[in-house]
Amino acid sequence: MFPTRRAASIPLAAPEWSRPLFPPVALLGLGLGLPPHVLSQEEAALLTTRIFGDRLAGFPQFERVFANTGIARRHCARPADWYAAPHGWSDRMAAYRQAAEALFVQAATAALADAGVDPAEVDCVVVSSSSGFAVPSLDAQLAEAMGLRPDIERLPLFGLGCAGGVAGLATAARLAAATPGRTVLFVTMELCSLAFRQDDGSRANLVATALFGDGAAACVLRGGAEERAFAVIDGAGQHLFPRAQDIMGWRIDDGGFGIVLSAALPQFLQAHLRPALSRLLVQCGAEEERIGRFICHPGGTRVLAALEEVLRLETGSLDHERAVLADHGNMSAPTVLFVLDRARRAGLPDRAALTGARPRVCRQPDQDAAGGTVTAPIVVKLLATAQRLSELVIDRRNRAALLAQGAREHGRGHYPWMVLLHVGWLAGLWSVALGGASGPPGSVPVEPVWLAVLLVMQALRLWVQATLGRRWTTRIVVPDGVPPVRTGPYRFTDHPNYLAVAVEIAALPLAFGMAGYAIVFSILNAAMLAVRIRAEDRALGRRQGPSPAPVRTIPGDRV
Repeated sequence: MFPTRRAASIPLAAPEWSRPLFPPVALLGLGLGLPPHVLSQEEAALLTTRIFGDRLAGFPQFERVFANTGIARRHCARPADWYAAPHGWSDRMAAYRQAAEALFVQAATAALADAGVDPAEVDCVVVSSSSGFAVPSLDAQLAEAMGLRPDIERLPLFGLGCAGGVAGLATAARLAAATPGRTVLFVTMELCSLAFRQDDGSRANLVATALFGDGAAACVLRGGAEERAFAVIDGAGQHLFPRAQDIMGWRIDDGGFGIVLSAALPQFLQAHLRPALSRLLVQCGAEEERIGRFICHPGGTRVLAALEEVLRLETGSLDHERAVLADHGNMSAPTVLFVLDRARRAGLPDRAALTGARPRVCRQPDQDAAGGTVTAPIVVKLLATAQRLSELVIDRRNRAALLAQGAREHGRGHYPWMVLLHVGWLAGLWSVALGGASGPPGSVPVEPVWLAVLLVMQALRLWVQATLGRRWTTRIVVPDGVPPVRTGPYRFTDHPNYLAVAVEIAALPLAFGMAGYAIVFSILNAAMLAVRIRAEDRALGRRQGPSPAPVRTIPGDRV
């Protein structure tokens, strides 16, 4: 969405492309709302430690996460002791309705006063909230108390999440643009703290306790340009990122909302935001070089750093965003309007752009008959584990037959370390899959390019096994009097199996966005292969050193 001399807003995730341009809409007023309870970051960390206790032993980065969020304090709908007790759907939604009603009135009253608009002048109310719900909707329940007319139009929005501030404001602007002089009140409130789950020890839930706070914001808009407006909105666009539902959002189960929060979010923005942004700017008839300020949703310090890179801004340029994050945490949808309030008080440029990224609301993951979660990342890791186990079975059978024929085994000293390396690699991948920082089991999206690379390497490994047949083994077992294999993949390299393993060690973690993990285990694997290949070459007589076996033999990855 685009205000001129004032504010431009681009909702960056929504169900469909929308017509971006419309007649000017005056942004007359902006009001904010905060719940009464304030929790410092230190207090939040202590409360989380008190609740989760020994479960934090599996999350060594816990203290560092709280220290590195850039958050000093946040406002919460309930006092700290409320979060230390267990809660179900009923009391969570009762707390939501009570706190959301107060925030609605606080923010809407402030916005109307700022605009100099009487409540009876409001023709339409748009409300965005994704952290709770009420039926009838809050705008209906509060209309009479607020002094709104009985014939107002109402549009409650649910599921927009963090983008609700921008996408909801764009929807309100379109409604105002439809009729000159039409006055629209937009209100968004989120009570993320009420979704805090004591029964969820995942890293995603623990990270959420360090990030999210509660708040509300409201805007008053009117179709047409007015001198008293502090901004004029003249365009908006939306973009849906496919296959992004596991990056951020809610899952819904019997206990209530549960956070879906992928550690890959900053990398996702860096990879996908620039093309979408460029297209949106073209659709809105806006030239990027004319935009004096991007006003962004501050999802976190890493997200802000990624946005500065994508938007080609100097580090630290998103200063209002960092200030709001420090004072209030990530309040989801209202947060970007808190940034807009600071930007307008500092002085808006001739043209600005509001941006927000939208999470998705997901149902409880599909489960099998035993109750276990079945998702694509879990399936990929199951297949990798099954492959390793099947190879051990094949190795045992073939090795026994080769030794019975008089073959000799070499490199026994390093083999247990090689097994330990692969067990550790798989165990680390499973620990992330079953409760890592990325959210609930399987919530990390699989990167298709790396998955394709992984599949190619699996084909290579099967080719090796098919070429060697009964002579394939995971160890260096050298039969006497048998010439080296020169068919199949061995026409191109002496060690095709090791090539496949090396690529696999890197490709599987990279398929889940775990670049650091891939680098660490690739280095360890390279060191192991250096020992392994040296031992094999000695067994084959390629290097000087003890070699009890004849030269005309088959190397370890060929038997």
